[in-house]
Amino acid sequence: MPGLLISVKPAVCGDPLDGGRTAWSRPLSALVIECTADLDMSTVDGFRRAYRDLVDEAIAGGLAGDLIVLDASQVDFLSIEATSALIEAKNLAAGRGLDFRLVTATRGVERALRATGTHQFFACYPTVDAATTLDRVEGVS
Repeated sequence: MPGLLISVKPAVCGDPLDGGRTAWSRPLSALVIECTADLDMSTVDGFRRAYRDLVDEAIAGGLAGDLIVLDASQVDFLSIEATSALIEAKNLAAGRGLDFRLVTATRGVERALRATGTHQFFACYPTVDAATTLDRVEGVS
């Protein structure tokens, strides 16, 4: 679809506080979905379809891991309808047993989420690295 660029890549979650030495029951992995186009009336439906297809293909191929990170760091504009599409994306991930994190590095994305009140529904991070870094669990060293 012209105007909508979305891609996917697997990532391993890390813990920068211990240099990766913490023993987890198994390595956690993330599916990073990168959106590089503004999400507006002309692209939001294509985003919905592409996101759903990518997640379903990743799950079928065993690549989904534990977490989906939607990287919107290159998105400058997010319409009101697109904020609904992001909630749908999070709900789709949750329905498939996956955590969801959103990378919001631009003022346009942050402004749209705050203006619509949808920011409260997301775990937002400034970078993909921050989103894929394990949150330290209290009592775990």
